Formats: sequence, C-alpha cells, structure tokens
Amino acid sequence: MPAIKRVGIIGYGMMGKHWAPIVAAHPCTDLVAVADVCAEAREEAERAHGCKVFSSAEEIFRMPLSLDVVIIATHVTWHHYHALLALEDGCHVICEKPMAQSLRECDDMVLVAEEENLKLAIHHQSVFSRATDRVREIIRNGNLGELYFLRGVGKGRRSDSDLMEIAGHLLHMIRTFAGEDAVRVFGDVTENGRPVTIQDAGRVQDRYTQGRDSGIGAGNRAFGYWEFPSGIRAELLLHEIKNAPATFGEQRNCGYYVELLFTNGRLEFYLPQTLFMNGAPLNDLKYRGTPSQELSPEYRQDKDPVLSKLFLDDFIHAIDTDTAPYVSGRDGLAVMEMSLGIYESHLKGMPIALPSIKRTHPFHIEPFAPFKTLSR
Repeated sequence: MPAIKRVGIIGYGMMGKHWAPIVAAHPCTDLVAVADVCAEAREEAERAHGCKVFSSAEEIFRMPLSLDVVIIATHVTWHHYHALLALEDGCHVICEKPMAQSLRECDDMVLVAEEENLKLAIHHQSVFSRATDRVREIIRNGNLGELYFLRGVGKGRRSDSDLMEIAGHLLHMIRTFAGEDAVRVFGDVTENGRPVTIQDAGRVQDRYTQGRDSGIGAGNRAFGYWEFPSGIRAELLLHEIKNAPATFGEQRNCGYYVELLFTNGRLEFYLPQTLFMNGAPLNDLKYRGTPSQELSPEYRQDKDPVLSKLFLDDFIHAIDTDTAPYVSGRDGLAVMEMSLGIYESHLKGMPIALPSIKRTHPFHIEPFAPFKTLSR
C-alpha cells in the first residue's frame, strides 16, 4: 500500500471544490489544508472536509504541515507564482489548465520541478477517458486506415477566453492522437472580422466577464493550423457564437470536439466521453491501457470526477515509482506552445516554427498582476 500523501489545495472555487472530495475520498491521499482569500470559501471547506484552512497560499507553507502534494486550483494569473511556492517547499504539484500565462512562466515551472526532482502535472484529464482509449486503439490497429488530419472546435465563447481555457484540452488531445509535437503553426485572430493588433490586447475577463481570469488575449474568433513531422496536419476553430449555451459539448451538432480524418473513415470525439465512428455512436467503450485498470463501483461512469480520480491515481503512481506523470509539465508546456503560437504567428503574419524562440507573451506585455480572488 503506497504511503498516504498529505494534500493541500490552493483556491476553493469551482475547481477547488471539484478536487476536494476526490482527494478526501481517495485511499492514498489525505486532504490536510485549503487556502482561499474568501472567508465563505474557507468556512465551506472546513465544514465539508474538516481540513485546516488559510487565507493565503503563503500561510500554508509557513505552517509545519509537511504537505506532499499541492493542487493549484486558482486562476491562470496565479499558477506560476503558486506552483513555484509549492515546488520550492518540496511539494509535488498538480496545476489546473491553462498551465501559465507565458512560455517563460511554463519554462520556470518545468525547470524548477526537474531541478527539485518533483512531479508536475497539468490537469488535462480527458486523456483518461474510455473514448480516448478507443481512439488510440483505432489509430494503432489501423481500423480506419491512416490518420492524416485532426480538427478541434471550441465551445462558442470568445476566442480569447476559449484559447486559454478550452483549447488546451482540445490541443492536448490533438497532440496525443498525433503522437508527436507540432513543428510549425499558423494563426489568424480577428475581432468581428478585423485582424487584431497588439493595441487590442487586454485582460480577457474585461471582455468576457462571465469567464475566469484567463490572462492576456484579444479577438473573438481565432484559427490555428499545425504541422507535425509525420505529415499529419491539424486545425483549431474558435468562433464566438452569440448566446452559446453555458454547457456546451458531449453531444453532436455543437462545439467542444475533435474530429479525426483517416484514409478510410472518420471519428468524432465530443470531450470527454462521446465517440462516433463514420457517424454511428460507439457505445461499447471499455477502459484500455489506463494507469488504473481496476475501478471501484462509484467510478464506473466517465464524468469529470472519475477522470480526475484516474488522473490522481496516475500522479500518485508517478510519485511512488519516480516516473513521469502521464500528463507532465512538459506536456502542458507543449500545449501552451501550440496555443500561444496562434497569437505569435498572427502578429508576425507568417507561420512560425515550434518550439517558439519567443518565451514572453506574444503581445509583448508582461502578464497582468493577478486579481485579488484566488478561486477558479
């Protein structure tokens, strides 16, 4: 039986509340502490889980708690700072997506984790779904011939929000199915049909107030096109749809999906679990090749907590075996290369090679100071 991991969560908003019961119920983890600037959030966490609560992340690391794992569940504007706090305190880190605001921040997180011999994982959980396993099996067995093109479609929100929040999951799946890193990207970003310029850059949440603080961005429509060494190509379409539903995905004829084109057919994968082959649903999905082969009865369905539980299983396994998590910090960095490459290519008016030489934000602005709230 692996040693119990003492876990702290920074940020008790939507994603902190998502993670807390998973950590509390897991046989190999103990939820020890939660930090949030909001008194109501702290009271709720203490009442629900009986853990210690703190008003700031700094307080967690000033206390003799001896945490093993810290989950960063704050807005992206805080990810780099909080991840480095945790890593420098000797904690393994699970960080919510998007990984950070710039490639430079992502580089810092990866390098510090590696220097300290600590595990860093980015929460792209759809890779643990049964549908993902089936897609990989179809690619491996050649059931539909050769994979040559992938297309991701967002949720219909403003592209400056979707690019940082939802596109990361789509691009992570595209990279997973391609089986390699993209080597070139072309991007095009517009605001109501007008190409955006550096003067259009600003805080995303100022324009998309119902969303999270997604850092710096511009545009309500974006297009990305990637080339992979094997010859596979991929594209991403982020197109603002007025009055798009708040919950968007897991069904046909809407956004949030990856389409895979093969020489003898196609797949439609509506994240995280719905899969169609040549227009017909695949309903006999079974887990194949996931790090957790045995699932307890309460984890039989592909809902987000199930995938996060599998993600946590894999992370604990990585710590205990001193191996890389399935979705490592370097995987998260590769996704951010693809995402921010759209902006960089658009501003330069030409395709750019990946990994990018430019490590600061493409809009040449240092990341904005975080909002006062921590919770996602």
